Amino acid sequence: MTAPHGGATAYGAWPFLVARGRHRGYRTLLAPDFLVADRDYGALDDSVAPDDEDDRARVMDVTTRAGRALTVVHATHLVTAADTGQPELAPRDEHGRPLQMIYGFVCPHARVTDPADADLAQAREAALAAYRAFLTAEDADEEFTVRGAPAFALRSDAVPRRDPRRTPAGTASAPRERRERRTPVPPLFGLLLLVTVLTVLGVLLYNWASAPEGGKGPDPCATTQAAAAPKDPRPTATCPSPCATPPAAAAPKDPRPTATCPSPCATTQAAAAPKSPTPTPTCPSPSPSPSPSPSRPSGR
Repeated sequence: MTAPHGGATAYGAWPFLVARGRHRGYRTLLAPDFLVADRDYGALDDSVAPDDEDDRARVMDVTTRAGRALTVVHATHLVTAADTGQPELAPRDEHGRPLQMIYGFVCPHARVTDPADADLAQAREAALAAYRAFLTAEDADEEFTVRGAPAFALRSDAVPRRDPRRTPAGTASAPRERRERRTPVPPLFGLLLLVTVLTVLGVLLYNWASAPEGGKGPDPCATTQAAAAPKDPRPTATCPSPCATPPAAAAPKDPRPTATCPSPCATTQAAAAPKSPTPTPTCPSPSPSPSPSPSRPSGR
């Protein structure tokens, strides 16, 4: 909503003042009452700065620490002796510098596009009243409390703010909405989780591959020998395939002397080897030679 200069709009404006005294530096002396109530006026002192040209209006957008979006119209005014209410004192600080004040007005619901001189003049009058009280407190070495300023009807050209963060506390403002933000998983945590899962899978695969066939425990065919056990002359039992067959034990040696056959027969040993189905050639036993018969005496 806009209105020609001199005509009031539906928006409100709140005067403010940032200035320094004769002994104290720049500080906020006057602020909108809703900002003073919430102690949220620090953005004014942080944002505005003195201008080289006296009483020239400037427009800027400011977001307070509490998240309020504001339009600030400000100007710099060179303080005169008449402004201070102390004509006998020069309007200078203790270092001889001329006193300056930064004044203006704040719009929380609209953005000012063309400031009206009437709005600046009304804000300047409110600022000068607060400034005189500040100089009096400073001369008396007293603390000065920031004053809260009420609103006046805005006459400057303005457009509505699309998404005002917050409204003044005195106008039944609703709490500022906050979007839910999902907390992202830290990249390091995700990497550690991936490494842990891969490690567990690797251990399971290794155990599965190294387990004996059938998953029934140790191989029953793995034989061990007792260290001091006597050698069993009996043949060692062998396991069926696929187990490896242990070497056959040596047959015990026959203590009986082996019969030998004279040449040309081959010598055979009576070993404990298995009997061959092929008939073994035998040597003919020599027949006993007939003894000579006793001779008869001839009967001559």
